Amino acid sequence: MRLYIGIFILSIFALSISAEEDMSELYFTVNTFTENTYVQLLVKDSFGKKTGCSNICFREISNSSFGKDSVDNIETGNAGIENMTVRISPVSKGIYQLTVFASTNTNYEFSIQADDLHGKNINLIQDLHIGYMLQNTTQQYSVYLDPAPGASALVINKQVDFQLLRDDINAAYKLNQIGEEKFANSLIKMINMAEKIYDKCEKTDKKDGDKNKKCYRPVISVLRMFVKRLEITNKKCDKTAACDEEKEWNNFHDKYGKDKDLKEFFSEWEKDEWHKYKKSCKRFVSEEALDIVSSDVNWYVKGIGEEAWSEYKKEHKPYISNKQKQIFK
Repeated sequence: MRLYIGIFILSIFALSISAEEDMSELYFTVNTFTENTYVQLLVKDSFGKKTGCSNICFREISNSSFGKDSVDNIETGNAGIENMTVRISPVSKGIYQLTVFASTNTNYEFSIQADDLHGKNINLIQDLHIGYMLQNTTQQYSVYLDPAPGASALVINKQVDFQLLRDDINAAYKLNQIGEEKFANSLIKMINMAEKIYDKCEKTDKKDGDKNKKCYRPVISVLRMFVKRLEITNKKCDKTAACDEEKEWNNFHDKYGKDKDLKEFFSEWEKDEWHKYKKSCKRFVSEEALDIVSSDVNWYVKGIGEEAWSEYKKEHKPYISNKQKQIFK
């Protein structure tokens, strides 16, 4: 009996040492650059357990915590930016699903920090993401982590679809980062047309019994032109001057005008009411809007697959800002 008790005590002691030695951590923080943050964060692990808030709060993941914090400015006495955080330590290997929820139209900043079993930082440069959100909407990320020393770095993905791209433009317009409404509507029209191309292609492939991965190619071509319009407006426009997109449109037509998958796009675009306003429409695109929207287009392409992303980089030279370089290598 004494032997069993001794073994039991030794086992508890060994487990205690093991737990102390595991210094792994996964730490998420999100804010809206304001004293009171308007976003919430919910993390779900590989077993479906959740910690954090998305209207309803949970703390189901082992060794996890969540809350809000801010650091006041000592010199000015002003309140600092409020962050919502979720921390898991020690952390298990696996995929973590993240949901960001917004209670108002806002921009947000989201970062991740991870340490391995020895407490060494895995993502040496902190992964920082920014985005737009409409009121009462959510955005989804996934993070793969292996805390073993020497394992690969974090693998981060953002789930982006056509609706999220539309929300980006609507939120940017409401936050006065894209102007004016007719310009924002013309951008949304391009997203709608890209979605229409994809849906038509996908239905055809399903009918033929072979889903063709090449469906993404004409879609990506339209989305790249969509981003180029943002680049042009960001560089050449102000609130009183018109922008000239014609050179890029001519180049786009020369390259893809004979593409049968884009025939309907060109036909529909030529009839769009944007052409009535393009010479007089006052518009602008902020650096923030260009960065966020182009980043989400890049996430969309990466979500299709590595083959699509490789082709996109080779053929279209996607817009990647300095803030995005660490993410879209």
